[in-house]
Amino acid sequence: MTRGAGANALHWSPVGDGSAPPVREISSVVLKRVADDDLALPALPWVLAAAAAELSESPFSPANFAKAMEADPIMVARLLRRANSAPYSDGTAVHTSTAASARLGARIVRIFVDDSGSHKMIVSRDPLINRARQQVWEHCVAVALVARDLAGFVFGLGHDEVAQAAYTGGLLHDLGKPVVAALLLDSEQRLLSSGVNGWLDVSQWVEEVRGSHSSVGRLLAAKWGIPTPIRQCIAEPYSYDPWKPYSLNNVVTLANALVENMGIDVGEPQDANAMELALLEGPKLLGFPQANIEWASRDLRTRVAVHMGNWRDPL
Repeated sequence: MTRGAGANALHWSPVGDGSAPPVREISSVVLKRVADDDLALPALPWVLAAAAAELSESPFSPANFAKAMEADPIMVARLLRRANSAPYSDGTAVHTSTAASARLGARIVRIFVDDSGSHKMIVSRDPLINRARQQVWEHCVAVALVARDLAGFVFGLGHDEVAQAAYTGGLLHDLGKPVVAALLLDSEQRLLSSGVNGWLDVSQWVEEVRGSHSSVGRLLAAKWGIPTPIRQCIAEPYSYDPWKPYSLNNVVTLANALVENMGIDVGEPQDANAMELALLEGPKLLGFPQANIEWASRDLRTRVAVHMGNWRDPL
């Protein structure tokens, strides 16, 4: 496999029936593209449209703009990256899309939206892969919603900023998954347009997304300057910090275990034993009664669908 001219596309010489490249080769190219910042990461079109619509309102509302885009982990991560970058930072980190939007202001946010729309969302020729891609985003949103509710129990009224930071941590905890998914779809399109027929089936596709997302997420969070409390949510999906029981990472860890246990994810849990242990340890560490857990998980599939808007493939 070699790099394509001008970009790290996937290229390989098919053998025999032109079957897909080995997953280990794909992983190396995905990590190379992340390291080189060679990323074509499209926003969800309907989320982008809602965010653009908010910009037409006057006066500009950072909270409303953030709400419009908070179903897309890639957009939120990119917004945090810009707001915490040297040209805009005042030396303090922002942890939520509302705070990031307020710091940047309407003019820069408009540029951000225009930049986010510069890449078209790509559809796989395999409908099963398209459904798996949707599950990646659904899982991120589900963990975000549960984490926000759990943080509300921990910190109570008057701490909305902390609850929103928990939402951000939950949304971005699997940041590597939507990034790897986007890169795989981009590579599939490039290969098929070059006349190559072989590509991953859905089980291989899910294996690649789940197998490399942790490394990709950690690398991307570091390169993009994601604030430390959010970055910790990305780095350790099943690991609690007993010395900081009410940290964002602990809230997101429990939320992730609850969501995975409900089956809202792409593929099966990678470590079922670790997930079960997280389900047992988390409520004790955070002091949650069962009623709080049940409330945070209430009607979750419906809430995710409403929050995301009706997922639809672009034309």
